[in-house]
Amino acid sequence: MGKDLTQVTTTFYICDGGSCRKAGSDPVMRATRAYLRNQGLWNTTHTIKTRCIGRCEDAPAAIVHPGDYWYKNLNGQNVITVMQRHLEEGKPVEELLVFKEGSTVINSDKERPKKVPKPFSLVEDEDLGVIYSTRGFSTDQYTYPLFLYLAETKSPATLTFPHGQTHSFQNIQALEYGKYQLIMTFKEADLTSILAFTLAGIPKTEPMALQRSRVLVTEFFYEAFNPEKRGIRLKDKMGRLLAIIWLDSTDEKVWNYCLNVQLSMSEVVIQS
Repeated sequence: MGKDLTQVTTTFYICDGGSCRKAGSDPVMRATRAYLRNQGLWNTTHTIKTRCIGRCEDAPAAIVHPGDYWYKNLNGQNVITVMQRHLEEGKPVEELLVFKEGSTVINSDKERPKKVPKPFSLVEDEDLGVIYSTRGFSTDQYTYPLFLYLAETKSPATLTFPHGQTHSFQNIQALEYGKYQLIMTFKEADLTSILAFTLAGIPKTEPMALQRSRVLVTEFFYEAFNPEKRGIRLKDKMGRLLAIIWLDSTDEKVWNYCLNVQLSMSEVVIQS
């Protein structure tokens, strides 16, 4: 039977993302649940194992509600202190906090600078000629939204593969993100095509062919002598071309999306 959530007064969200697992989130979760069980607090306190919460540098990390308290550098011992303080006194453990509601600064001695794509630079590309190019992010937190945006807006952009096969996003019928791969269905005339791109991180236990198929390079570019000819080039880990998304020269909305959302630029920035 599920927990009666009407009785829950406090919730601990313990990160189980990759960095937190490596840093020891499993002992933190085990200690938390064992303490709650043995102290008779199981029914009034809920624990949730989450995916990455975005504070990898402070791993193992957790969030406590109510109050929006973000904790850092947890282990099987100090997490007990955190629980005791919250559940018995309703107060946080200040020295372990990285953030709390109302804070204007992040309290971390490992703070990492925000990663942003580099400016566009002029390159003479073997396949595309003279272009301005920059790399975007290739995690599925960026690549999946990119494909989703093109599909939902029915963009006139085209998806072109190395062997010459081309599909327009105006003809996309379905888009589904499975365990590792994005499956797209295109219907053009009487022909239905089903295509797959590997976007998610692949465990080393999976077949090597699947690991190598992941999109790991996402390049945004435009031609130096024809700036309206723009696209997004996708490559695998070995630098092999997977596909090029050619953007329609008249569709400024999609290009602005690429700049603003994918590259965190308000306009094209060129490396000086």
